[in-house]
Amino acid sequence: MCFSAMIAKISGEELVKTDYLDVKEIKMIEYPSNAKALEEDRRFFPKTWAPVLVKGKVDFQLRPMRYQLLPHFCTEDKYTRKNPKTGRMVEIKNTFNARVDSLEERKAWQPLFGARHAAVPLESFYEWVDRNGSKTLIEFRPKDEKLFWVACLWDRWEKEGEYIDSFAMITDEPNPEVLEKGHDRTPIVLKEEHLLDWLQPKNETKEELYEMLQDKKPLYFRGAYLG
Repeated sequence: MCFSAMIAKISGEELVKTDYLDVKEIKMIEYPSNAKALEEDRRFFPKTWAPVLVKGKVDFQLRPMRYQLLPHFCTEDKYTRKNPKTGRMVEIKNTFNARVDSLEERKAWQPLFGARHAAVPLESFYEWVDRNGSKTLIEFRPKDEKLFWVACLWDRWEKEGEYIDSFAMITDEPNPEVLEKGHDRTPIVLKEEHLLDWLQPKNETKEELYEMLQDKKPLYFRGAYLG
């Protein structure tokens, strides 16, 4: 699972100038009043909001969303289910990562895969790993890249005029260097050539979408223990 990540510092104007985004404008959407904003170091955690790239109805947008997906079908602003042992309603908290092999199986992901896609620009991601019998935080950062795009799903929850846009990063089996450091998952990094197609999934078949996720950008992640 991706515990937290650092958002890449890039503007809509800078993105328009890239050689892989063939768009004239990327609209910057303001943070909503109910958003828990990024830390000063641009690192975000579950239930923190971060800007993600999406295709709106008429334009491309860098839209702030909460990191931890809240499905549209929830009756309250928490994703809950009944604990079969206690009979009490408990919050499902692990919706910030979507396993690629569960996109058509889990209730939260099924209506989004092939319909509501996003990509988040990152500089690094962080995980807790076991080291010498204790939990240690480690930062994974690409060796030769300052920015990389992670494939995401997103949803909008609405009730009585209030809404929450939220997203989950899609993960897969770990890169060798990530596994070597003791973690078992890695966010899926999109190749830039697939980015526009990924953001407009209704133009693609499910097979083509899976091919984009399998044709990952080959990055070497350097791991640094932070203590």
